[in-house]
Amino acid sequence: MTVLVTGASGCIGRAVISALRAAGHTPVSAGTSAPHDDSVEHIEWDIRTPADCRVTGRDISAVVHAAGVSGGGLSQQDAHSVNVTGTRNVLDAFPRARFIFLSCADVYDPRRGLRDIYEEHGPADLACFTTEYERSKVEAEKVVTRLRPDALILRPAPVYGPGDRRNFPFLQSLATKKGVIELPGGGRQKTALASAENVAAAVTAGLRHPEAYGPINVSDPEPYVLRDAINTFMARTGLGPYNFDDRAADLALTTAWLREKTGRRPKDGLDRFAVRRIAQSRTLNLGRLRRLLHVEPVQGLARRDS
Repeated sequence: MTVLVTGASGCIGRAVISALRAAGHTPVSAGTSAPHDDSVEHIEWDIRTPADCRVTGRDISAVVHAAGVSGGGLSQQDAHSVNVTGTRNVLDAFPRARFIFLSCADVYDPRRGLRDIYEEHGPADLACFTTEYERSKVEAEKVVTRLRPDALILRPAPVYGPGDRRNFPFLQSLATKKGVIELPGGGRQKTALASAENVAAAVTAGLRHPEAYGPINVSDPEPYVLRDAINTFMARTGLGPYNFDDRAADLALTTAWLREKTGRRPKDGLDRFAVRRIAQSRTLNLGRLRRLLHVEPVQGLARRDS
């Protein structure tokens, strides 16, 4: 089938393009950035505006909507125009296509660590969140659920893989010149992470199982000790190993809150959103992934010798 993919130049998008081709589908990219694979047809489209006939005139069987903006410093206008209005525009362009929406595990309550989170715990109330990015992802899910109750909503844990410009690169940016990373909580807690390949496997399974709908968590099967995952990932890119120092999580959270109150942006990027993500133990229940999509995820950051 012909599958339109938004956000095909990103970490998830490029893995989805590869998985679609391996499964015998024909991917078509749409967005403001072309995919890294020049052989994939690309349609230029700013999803903040309604689609024109170049997009809607195509015979598209399924849509994988992975485009979006992220980050703690996003304004309400920027977050809403891409993540909410953009999602509405993609939905409107293909009202009869199988729709798979890439949401995220950030829609769960960020105020405390949670273990084995089931899908019904989210999305949390908007008042729980500290960034416009989080709120916009919650609102986008609500739009999808309201307009297309038959859509599949994937909620991956923080994603890593080729092209990741957000998660591990941010953690690496915290390293000092001596190769020491100061982490709130020391990075000893266990947390769910998702390889881009596991997310792409869930996407292709969603095409095989059109009867599956609603939210489904996606992550690697076992949670990671964060500091171990950092060193494993960095070692595979020829960096590290790093040593880790503790930064008191409560102090880091208070400091981030004070900065927000005074309108100052943290130079190290450790706003409340980032501190909570790093310091809390958060794991996902994968029962629906296995039961409805029949996906058995792999441990992407297992040691090479294990």
